[in-house]
Amino acid sequence: MAKMYKGFDKDLKCRDFNYEIGKEYEIEGDVECCDNGFHACENPFDVFSFYPIIDDEGNFNRFCEVEGCGKADKKDEKTAFSKLKVKAEIGIKGFISAFIEIVKESVKTEKDDSDFSQLASSGDGSKLASSGNFSKLASSGDGSQLASSGNFSKLASSGHYSQLASSGEHSVICCAGNNCKARAKKGSWITLAEWKLKDGNYFPKCVKTEFVDGERIKADVWYALKDGEFVECKE
Repeated sequence: MAKMYKGFDKDLKCRDFNYEIGKEYEIEGDVECCDNGFHACENPFDVFSFYPIIDDEGNFNRFCEVEGCGKADKKDEKTAFSKLKVKAEIGIKGFISAFIEIVKESVKTEKDDSDFSQLASSGDGSKLASSGNFSKLASSGDGSQLASSGNFSKLASSGHYSQLASSGEHSVICCAGNNCKARAKKGSWITLAEWKLKDGNYFPKCVKTEFVDGERIKADVWYALKDGEFVECKE
């Protein structure tokens, strides 16, 4: 079975079909990507192209690790299978962690100017930069700094006090750590997390996604999440 990732709506539906965690599904006949079969992506961040973190009605979509097997047909970043098992719901933080592990397997440098770059770091205070289009940067360490100038880039960090910046258009930024900051160009999406201290431990308080429309959420301006709202801040 191939380890894959899949997005669903708030009711765990995809294309009006209702799935359940732990169950396996199978179809008969030919499998054709975008037409017939159970669809999933090998790279977790590619799922966001089909299921953004928040839907048009403000509901959080759901994300799972799945296994695909049987007949398969791949097209671009997604694959259709005749058999699919929904293994576990892993959420946004799980997606970022999975993405980091995937990128770490192929990473060789911490700076790349080519298109389709994949850079990852798990150490604290890491600095990753890419100027190519379609780049993917990820870090799990605290205090990391990620920057991309290419279009359609995807940046993710699960560490605290990280700073993520994108100067390319139509990018996706996800900061799952506490006290993180992000900025992006108009047309991009930013996701930030807010944490609270309880009994000596930090727990997630709020996760919010905003579209950089250039007016309510300004382009090239640093934002942090405070009391559930995006607030402008300094680098």
